[in-house]
Amino acid sequence: MAVNERTVYGRDLRCLFDADPFFTAVEGIEVVRQHAFHRITTDDILGDDGTGSLVIRGWGFDVRRLLGVPASKLPIYQPVLVEVLLRDERVETADVKLEATTNGNGTADLAIEIDCTTALGPFQLVLPSVQDLTADLLEGQVG
Repeated sequence: MAVNERTVYGRDLRCLFDADPFFTAVEGIEVVRQHAFHRITTDDILGDDGTGSLVIRGWGFDVRRLLGVPASKLPIYQPVLVEVLLRDERVETADVKLEATTNGNGTADLAIEIDCTTALGPFQLVLPSVQDLTADLLEGQVG
């Protein structure tokens, strides 16, 4: 199997929440950014174990599990998310900030800001509301 250069990130379909109805492609850092988003919204994936057998692997950490975690415990999860992001060999550095917030209806929420660097440069993911993310994913996205 050929090994790609660290700066060759390929092409993928734009699909942060759902597949783009126009099948728009993303390239470069945007591919890595999209994969980082999926790492923080997915716990496990089904993958090849290297021998041709499919196994369930710990791949990411679904941040929706942090809804309701006391603000005092959130700093414990910042290095966990950094480690998850660094599992992608294209991500050279990652910095995660978690902030407990409250929605307009008074329910607990969480804001996340992620800054990463790659060989091609930096990218950022900002999720002002994990609760909104949950509702969007449940309802689906419309182009």
